[in-house]
Amino acid sequence: MLRDITIGQHFPGNSLVHRFDPRLKLVLTILYIVLLFAASNPLGLTLSLIFLAVMYAVAKIPFKLILKSLKPIFPIIVFTAVLNLFFVSGEGDPVFKLGFLTVYAEGIRYAVLMAVRVMALIAGTSLLTYTTSPIVLTDAIEQLLKPLGRLHFPVHELAMMMSIALRFIPTLIEETDKIMSAQRARGADFESGNPHNFANGPLSIEVTAQDGSKAVYTVNAIVSDKIAVGMLTATGAAASYDGLLLSAFADYDVQFLDASATKPADMEAYYRNYDLIVIHASVAGNNPIGVATSDLAGIKPILNLKAFTYSKDRWNWSTPNNTEIGRMHSNVDVTLQNHPIFTNVAFDGDKLELLAQPSTVINAFQYVSAPFTGTSWTVPMETANHTLATIDGDDAKVHIHELNLDNSAKYLLIGLSNEGDSYTLFNTNTVNLLKNAAAYLLNPNVYYDYASKLPVGIKNSAATARIGYFNGFINNPEQETVISEPWPLTTIKRGT
Repeated sequence: MLRDITIGQHFPGNSLVHRFDPRLKLVLTILYIVLLFAASNPLGLTLSLIFLAVMYAVAKIPFKLILKSLKPIFPIIVFTAVLNLFFVSGEGDPVFKLGFLTVYAEGIRYAVLMAVRVMALIAGTSLLTYTTSPIVLTDAIEQLLKPLGRLHFPVHELAMMMSIALRFIPTLIEETDKIMSAQRARGADFESGNPHNFANGPLSIEVTAQDGSKAVYTVNAIVSDKIAVGMLTATGAAASYDGLLLSAFADYDVQFLDASATKPADMEAYYRNYDLIVIHASVAGNNPIGVATSDLAGIKPILNLKAFTYSKDRWNWSTPNNTEIGRMHSNVDVTLQNHPIFTNVAFDGDKLELLAQPSTVINAFQYVSAPFTGTSWTVPMETANHTLATIDGDDAKVHIHELNLDNSAKYLLIGLSNEGDSYTLFNTNTVNLLKNAAAYLLNPNVYYDYASKLPVGIKNSAATARIGYFNGFINNPEQETVISEPWPLTTIKRGT
């Protein structure tokens, strides 16, 4: 059926019709359409059809192309004829009557005339595109409409739009046909059959190769209405201490991936079914899959909890380190605390506490050294590289790191080790931080502008829905009246 659609196709030739001035062909086509609909009797339509047949013969366009151009619109022709058949009344006795449907001789006449008229219309306009290239047709339209340009009518733009529409109809049809052919080669049946109901079991597809051999493939459906998160862990499963961590991803369909010793040949294909990649801290720093995941920075959204992937013999981005035993917080500059990942996160000045009580291990918090260097650290990465949290305000000790090469593929590092009891000590701040980080990474319409120190694309969030002063900018979304006195700051809603 797709190959029968010839609308917009051009067939090069050297016939008299091909050599006609395209402006003349356009005018003749318009006159042909007017005469076609003005003809109210069989004689007028017959003369129009004879003229059309002569033009096709002179243009040396095969008759079968006319049939191909009519085949896709055949249902429309039938529908139009049926409407005229049953809804045109006439004088005298009806030809036949079936219930509330009555057919008169005039109805039959109009049905035939309308069907022939529509077919002649499609065939006539198709002749124009068969014998005129899109570029030449564009120039002709533009020249004919040029006088309208004096009235500031967008003549060129209109001609270009019409030309592009005609030009890409064949291209879209061809690409669709290629896709369907590829699917047929894989066993898809577009001619018959019903949609498979996976509730009744898996789908089995039998494929016959060119040598006659056959293979049966079984397709099992995993249906979820949630966003898919691929979490790379040491064992391919959740650990006993992961309860608080996983609560941050409760809104997503989390699937665990085994950080095996063998790296897949195609890392993009490995993560293709997941909207967000999470690297669990249990993954060994030198794990081949974890190391290769760095290639997807800027391609897929990534949340990395393993700072030691940055090592020289791994991602080669920086030098990772552990903090001292008992640390419970990192530090976030107050000008950065309106970042979307800190929504509903409590600060004590610049301190961001992430553990409910001190951990007994040295590496509960991990950081990476700045500035970032290494053969894998490129110039674009340098300009898209930002520090969100540090250890004790030391800019050389980065605890939360953002890399935004693409808004749809943002990257975050939050250095939280799973050693000892660390993950069981997460507080509300940590859960909200991880939850916000996932939402931020998954939203391509939101990013943080580090120049203005303001989130972009966020409306009515905790960061922008309150009165605040950010890097020289006063944010007052509700236009509240602010009274500053020796006592604490007071806000009064408008109208009160």
